[in-house]
Amino acid sequence: MSAADADGDGKPELLLAQKNFLRAVVWQVETNRPDSKPTYSFRVKEQINGAGSNSRIVAAAALPNGTNHLASLFLLDAERKCLTLCERDAADIWQVVRNLPLPVSDFTSLQAIAIGATQPNSIAFMSLNSVAWMGFTGEVWEFAELDGYETPIKDGYLSDVVSGDLNNDGRKDLVFLETAKNYLDIVTFEPPHQLVPAGRWQVFEERTFRGRRSDLPEPREALITDVTGDGKNDLVVLVHDRILVYPQE
Repeated sequence: MSAADADGDGKPELLLAQKNFLRAVVWQVETNRPDSKPTYSFRVKEQINGAGSNSRIVAAAALPNGTNHLASLFLLDAERKCLTLCERDAADIWQVVRNLPLPVSDFTSLQAIAIGATQPNSIAFMSLNSVAWMGFTGEVWEFAELDGYETPIKDGYLSDVVSGDLNNDGRKDLVFLETAKNYLDIVTFEPPHQLVPAGRWQVFEERTFRGRRSDLPEPREALITDVTGDGKNDLVVLVHDRILVYPQE
């Protein structure tokens, strides 16, 4: 168990992990009559669900989130082997924002700690034989999908891609090697972040190389570089026993 202010009233609640959810509870007076001894009970104020029905939440910790009056909650999901970040949405409901996979899964407790700062900025993980921490300040790198591309070639199979400026516009183009129908498929990257089909052609027909078919996908390699010496990139393709050069004009 741990403690954090889960509802923004300025008072901490007890955080109890159970199965695939976390409950924020308070210890309150049930009856307080002058003629009897007061009785107490736990009251559930908030319930925060894990990432899935198969989650197994074993620990939780709160970490300040910038200037937000409510801290972010981190749940340790032992079944899914991840750290689940939860925050309140616009409707004031706790939601899972992100799941961070963990390289080690035998941790049993979490704690907010301050590393190189006066305020907590990291989450510490503890187990019987190891400790670790994950920082949440400073700049970080992450991959974000900008766009996707699916070839219009029927039953086509894109096996590889090379990049380079093929039209001298200062931006790199993508050349996909399609090996089911033996095409070259050229795609441009247009602002702000869109993959746009530019052109495609069949490098050879099957009957052209009848009796010489190998187990290698064709065309199997490509290179974008200036081989004609005119300062413009050309497309060089390796197919069967030949090197094909498509000069930029």
